[in-house]
Amino acid sequence: MEKSIGKFDVKFVQILDENGNCDEKEMPKLSSTDMKKIYEFMILTRVFDDKALKLQRQGRLGTYASTLGQEAANVGSAFAIGDEDLVFPAFRENGVYLIRGMPPELLYAYWAGDERGMQIPKGVNMFTISI
Repeated sequence: MEKSIGKFDVKFVQILDENGNCDEKEMPKLSSTDMKKIYEFMILTRVFDDKALKLQRQGRLGTYASTLGQEAANVGSAFAIGDEDLVFPAFRENGVYLIRGMPPELLYAYWAGDERGMQIPKGVNMFTISI
């Protein structure tokens, strides 16, 4: 689909319209199992974030950058890369760590100021958070 914005033509892909109806020809080729896994990790990312914000407000975590509203970008991008690929995440990408197999307790430890929280388990193929 192409849309003009002022003097610019912007090309973009729109899968859902403003009413939530799906354009079937633009729908990614994913199995129902994959769709369920993606959705579960989006929920896990939101729950992780909610708990981290509560801990931060209690003074039990230091500075914490919320990922609220960015779950799909985190999980979708991580789902699209291979297990053998290396990932260099930024500080708002807890969902990437979670879908790649990082234990949540290590992430909470990191955000609480414990450097051991960024001891990436073998096979996760990620680097420490870049800020």
